[in-house]
Amino acid sequence: MKDKQVRLFAVVTGASRGIGAEYAKALAAAGYDVLLVARDEVLLKNLAAALSERHKVVTHTEVMDLALPDAAQR
Repeated sequence: MKDKQVRLFAVVTGASRGIGAEYAKALAAAGYDVLLVARDEVLLKNLAAALSERHKVVTHTEVMDLALPDAAQR
């Protein structure tokens, strides 16, 4: 029987700065692949690249303002 490798995955909102960015860094350091969500595309892309390079995790970014009622619908 083959052993299945389980990949850890987390979604971090407000990930472009502050607590969100620090939380994303901690999760990546612990081996989590991360989906980074925030309004600032440039900061998100920079953070995603840094996390991928430093921790060898998979990162995805989603630019949106979750304060808007229909943001997740878009």
